[in-house]
Amino acid sequence: MKKILIVIVLTLGLSHGITTHAAQTATLRDLWEGRAELGMQETVDFNGQAITRDTVTGQIVAHDLYNAGRIALVHADTNTVYAYFRQPTLPIAADSLSIEMYAAISSDGGKTFAVLPNPIIPIPQTVAGIGTLTNAYDPDVIKLNGEYYMVFEGTSAANATGDPACGFSSYIAHSVDGLHNWQVKGVPICAPTWSKSASTPSFVSNSDKSKLYIQWSEVSDDEMMATLHQIDFDLNDPFKNITTDVGNDNNEFAMSPAGAWDSNLMGPASTIYENGYYYMFFDGAPYHRCNGNWGTGLARSTDIANINSWVKFSDNPLQLAIKPDSCWISYAEIFKINGEYYLYYEDSLPNWSGAEGNGKDIYRRKIQLKKAANAAEFLQQSVPATMAAGQTYSVSITFKNNGTNNWNETNQYRLGSQNPQDNGIWRDGRVLLLTEETVRGADQNCPFYSSLGGNILSEPATASIEGRYIIAARGADNGVWVKELTLDNDVNAYNVDWYMVNNGSTLDGPKLSIERGTLWLYVKGLDGNVYRSRYRSPSGVQVGNWWPWEKVSDINFNALRSQVNSPYKAYNLNNSAALGKCVPEGQTKTFTFDVKAPATPGTYNFQWQMVQDGVEWLGDKTPNVVVAVVSSAGCTPKTCAALGNYQCGSWSDGCGAMVSCGTCTSGKTCNASGRCVSQTVGEPVISDSDPQTLTETPQKMTRAEILQKIAEVKQLLIQLIIQLIAELQKQLAAMPK
Repeated sequence: MKKILIVIVLTLGLSHGITTHAAQTATLRDLWEGRAELGMQETVDFNGQAITRDTVTGQIVAHDLYNAGRIALVHADTNTVYAYFRQPTLPIAADSLSIEMYAAISSDGGKTFAVLPNPIIPIPQTVAGIGTLTNAYDPDVIKLNGEYYMVFEGTSAANATGDPACGFSSYIAHSVDGLHNWQVKGVPICAPTWSKSASTPSFVSNSDKSKLYIQWSEVSDDEMMATLHQIDFDLNDPFKNITTDVGNDNNEFAMSPAGAWDSNLMGPASTIYENGYYYMFFDGAPYHRCNGNWGTGLARSTDIANINSWVKFSDNPLQLAIKPDSCWISYAEIFKINGEYYLYYEDSLPNWSGAEGNGKDIYRRKIQLKKAANAAEFLQQSVPATMAAGQTYSVSITFKNNGTNNWNETNQYRLGSQNPQDNGIWRDGRVLLLTEETVRGADQNCPFYSSLGGNILSEPATASIEGRYIIAARGADNGVWVKELTLDNDVNAYNVDWYMVNNGSTLDGPKLSIERGTLWLYVKGLDGNVYRSRYRSPSGVQVGNWWPWEKVSDINFNALRSQVNSPYKAYNLNNSAALGKCVPEGQTKTFTFDVKAPATPGTYNFQWQMVQDGVEWLGDKTPNVVVAVVSSAGCTPKTCAALGNYQCGSWSDGCGAMVSCGTCTSGKTCNASGRCVSQTVGEPVISDSDPQTLTETPQKMTRAEILQKIAEVKQLLIQLIIQLIAELQKQLAAMPK
């Protein structure tokens, strides 16, 4: 029955329809060609033990996640992801720190991981042919023929005493199931001196895993450079020591020129294959160690074996740390989960102090398609399928604003006629928004919560710290103004009115950033330089206490980002600040308007689309409705009595309009013959006594009469379908759950 009803509806081309669209998945090619971007940062949760300290010594004896560093991900099966990362040995003491390897399991698409209680590579341990392994960290893992192989950076005790054994080198380990009985097998890349290292190794394979390579970073303090290298990996003998030592290998990726954001570091990399290209996400910086703002870069190649074939992304870096004295962001790891790409990385927490680990410092960002500035999604419409020539009818069309621009009449966003474009068949070809009306776009839809007052000239910057919501904006006087409040169950428990921060002027919107537990306010001065001021904790001092402006020369102003954990958003509403509870989707708009049927009977297309006049047509078109326009000359509308003493329902009056014959009393339903009948199990039937019969002697009909009859049959079938659906719904509702 359901299939039959669907076929009938599609055949008749019903005037009311709803269209849905499946979300598109971004590809790495989309990212490369500018159609995609990194989404919002989200925390990757590792559920283990909370940080516990010995009450006497102060040593950490248990921890959740303590500076995990690099994270490696691998699919155990379709629904399960394994993660590998470093953790300090316990107890953690200031004068005794070594690092060992842990593993965790995710069953929710790589968002939450359950940490195994014991290390998979404990430290220290004695390894045959190597000696005592004193550290194991920064791994990468690959699954081959159902078994797991790990390369990681490690150190041995022999090198610490001056022995020319392998020190900061790349080691290899093996496990059958990926979680247990990991065995360190050898040293594929050896760093015989302390001046250089074979750091953060990675597996790289071709598209079918028939050829394997190892990449590693060579950190040279003498040259003040960290370079990326690659060597062949023997699948037939994966545990042999590769004879090429660090410092003697020329298979090096090309470095960027001096002055580039990645001029002195091309660091740990993660590579993935997609449709003929290999895409590499790598660490880059103008400094080889953690004294310069690191970021994430992108490169691609069609020949993974050729080091010189890699081309760097024209819009690098993809993301950039804002602290000049920090290596965050680092350890890029690209991973595909359920058909979507995620970039995992390490970043410092807002309250990171460096003295003790504050837990979850692994984040990820989904690669997602960019939202177009202008986009519209058709939702539904209501249009009569038959109209009388020259008569006026009311129609409605609903669109959703899926673009980032707001729709308003000032910017000439309208509903425009199509098929043919800009036709005047039904009216003048345009339906306007109201003068005062705004249809907010996607990622801007913050249903009005409250006005914050003030007169501002920029989108506010926001940050949450110490239970307070801080809002900063450029005022009408070009000064930097701040407002403070708390939000507790949609109630302002604390509200400090706008105040100006220090003195000075800016022509740009300010930026707020939380760095290691401190809130900073950044502005661009009229001289083009960047200035910042530090927020003093409100505890014990008056509200609005900021340190004087200080000039900073090594901050990337455009890379600054607020760190807000709040469902609210401050925004600029007609140059006045407002606070909304944000919804990621755009608003919808239903256009309800009158159309006048053409004076000449016939069939006409009825189709519309959103347009920004003078700019472009945008989004979906409405499904085309072929409207039958029938002659109204000499036509006498039929009454309910003339139709056959109809008791209920809405029916065609034979002249292109509808006539209502009332509704049925409780317990009865309207059948396809306009009769109120008792609600019984089964389908409505038309009895022999029903007053609608065909003439036994057909007469030749005009085109208009044929169209009229077709319209009447359509209407009857529609009414029948409606009654059938209603009857089935009632039967379904009566069934026991």
